[in-house]
Amino acid sequence: MELREVIDNPLFEKDGIHFLKKHKQFSYSDGDVIENHILRVVQNSKDVSSDSRELEACIKDWPTRYHFSRERSLAYRSLNISASAKILEIGCGCGSITRLLGERAAAVVALEGSTRRAIITRERTRDLQNVQVLCASFEDVVFSKKFDIVICNGVFEYAALFVRHKKPHQRMVKILSSLIENDGSLILAIENKLGLRYFSSSKEEHTNIMFDGIEGYPTRNNGPRTYGFKELESMLCSTFSSVETLLPLPDYKLPTAIIRADLLSRTNCAEIFANTMRHDYGSYVRPRMHERLVWHELQKNGLQKEFSNSFILIAGGSPTMLCEPGWLGDIYSIHRKPEWMVQTRIHSVDDGLIRTVKSYAHSGLRKSEALPFVHRLNETPWLNGTSIHTIIVRALCQKGNMSIEERLRSPVLTWWNSIEKLDSITNHLSGAALDYNWQNTLKVNNDVMFIDGEWIWKEPIEPTWLIYRVVANFVRDETCFAHRWSKDCRRLSSYQIMKAVGCIVGVKINLFSLMRVMESEKQFQKIVKGTHVGKNRMVASVIEPIHMRQFRRLSHSIVQKLANRVRRVLRMFLYKKVF
Repeated sequence: MELREVIDNPLFEKDGIHFLKKHKQFSYSDGDVIENHILRVVQNSKDVSSDSRELEACIKDWPTRYHFSRERSLAYRSLNISASAKILEIGCGCGSITRLLGERAAAVVALEGSTRRAIITRERTRDLQNVQVLCASFEDVVFSKKFDIVICNGVFEYAALFVRHKKPHQRMVKILSSLIENDGSLILAIENKLGLRYFSSSKEEHTNIMFDGIEGYPTRNNGPRTYGFKELESMLCSTFSSVETLLPLPDYKLPTAIIRADLLSRTNCAEIFANTMRHDYGSYVRPRMHERLVWHELQKNGLQKEFSNSFILIAGGSPTMLCEPGWLGDIYSIHRKPEWMVQTRIHSVDDGLIRTVKSYAHSGLRKSEALPFVHRLNETPWLNGTSIHTIIVRALCQKGNMSIEERLRSPVLTWWNSIEKLDSITNHLSGAALDYNWQNTLKVNNDVMFIDGEWIWKEPIEPTWLIYRVVANFVRDETCFAHRWSKDCRRLSSYQIMKAVGCIVGVKINLFSLMRVMESEKQFQKIVKGTHVGKNRMVASVIEPIHMRQFRRLSHSIVQKLANRVRRVLRMFLYKKVF
């Protein structure tokens, strides 16, 4: 598809990018230094695909994570984009989503107002002839043909900056609807101004002011802004007859899961929301609440959708074909070697039951006979329950002068007794117990069920190894919430929790026994993830108090913010000095 076939404006081409002849530069930017660095990295990389590990290896801060992370495109991987589709992407940025669209669709027009970002997008798609990059302001372009899909990924919020109208967002919806074929779709990926993270730990994404969106943006009348679910749904329903809601978790920027909103009314989704939380958005603020517990309370009251951090809304004249029949969601495990990357699909079967089925995301070679473990993918029914992880969090948050053993005894024994019934061997556990961590252990009514078991060690495993794995994973996920625990629990270390768990289940744990099982853990992680962690670092992470880990994370964030501020001041000073 030639660009001149779909656009009536006079164009000229330079370095593979099309420009409007009277283009006015759009000033949105992550900063000259950052974007020039991103451009150099993309230009010098051999692999610029949507699944590029080469680009991901260049992540050094939040902006590079946003542009280079392989998680960026996961939400769109779940959509059933036709190989014959013609797509318009408005505000393509640095081309992360454009790249995936170009790999899937027949033709993509990537519209971007910033010249430098258009150049980066062109470099990111340099080997895709079906992608045309247009550097122009959206409202200045006159389209002569319609598209099967129009995408606004993190762009709709900025309508007031480039749509000249009293009601720019409503006007933009009208314009977008005129660009879509009768059976086509508009996709809006956007933050929720009432997202839980805005109540808990994050400044408003666009104004950088705490609680600004929740308060209705009183600090400014004109500028970037987002909306809550009801507002967005009403805005789209005024023009489109069908609106489908998807929830990317934790948000649309770096999703690790995406679920259909219909799933919330059919089953308990609190554990998915809790297990996909993230707190690394450039600057770290200690959460004001334990979000895992809040998601469970929102589930009880049917409010998870309203407090979801982001939405992907698919609007059209008829129900969308981008979501396959029966599809309810996907969960991705991609931080592994390519051959072990897994997609877990949630779907509804003919009898109305909900099931999950795992599949490999890549068709790489997997020679299990040469490995110390077996990797198992299976199809299982969806279970409604509360994880042992969540039950233990409640125990640690409970006020009162209790020892750690008293707090953990009931949930830990519930978990351990269920393992012994299934996989107990004299002084050892069977290899299937390797994946029985607390997030994978659900209490369903009075029963205990193990889910998501992928890894089976070929030999019996030491109970100490399982306890080490379970507690290490638990502490990693709980570090940012440790200040919400009871005061007498906040200074615990992973080692103290491991010893307490061992005492409860009758397994003697000391540093020597832990160092022995760390070798097995290092071997396992190296095979699956390709990572190598030194034993000294592993030991340090075990004995360091959890509140100190949290303090280091907060301190690192403060230092980063100060350094960024100093750099901005120096740039301004040098600019004035030169000019």
